[in-house]
Amino acid sequence: MDNYLISDLEGDADGNLDPGEEVSLIVTAIAPGLDVTGISATISTSDPYITIIDDTAEFPDIPSGGSAESLEPHFRISADENTPEGHIAEFTITFSANEQLCVYQDTFEIRVTSYVYTCPVLEETLDEDPNWDIQNSGSGGWEFGHPTVGPN
Repeated sequence: MDNYLISDLEGDADGNLDPGEEVSLIVTAIAPGLDVTGISATISTSDPYITIIDDTAEFPDIPSGGSAESLEPHFRISADENTPEGHIAEFTITFSANEQLCVYQDTFEIRVTSYVYTCPVLEETLDEDPNWDIQNSGSGGWEFGHPTVGPN
């Protein structure tokens, strides 16, 4: 498994599994060293706040070095409305295919949250040198200090 995407278009469409929400789980599988055909997978969890509605998904054939998303219908899961904010649920995914797989089982975690995470905001007044390691390229870069070009 490479990664997953939560599709909650019937819910609040924030890309998170919220308490009380049912979502589709779109999984991306990779085939690093051989062509893989006839791929299917099941997911499971023992988490008391999670209900698995559809535990099986199919995948298209994946050529060596390629990846593919699960086909519709995707896995379906829901979180109990009493799930604590920020709760982490662990899942196991088990793959099967026509070929022998090097890794056929993996675990992953989903955070149950109604909070939408964004990139962290960094704020600096630059009244003093922050001693940052600044990566510049060409003449358009910048550094801390008095300007040598432009406004004083």
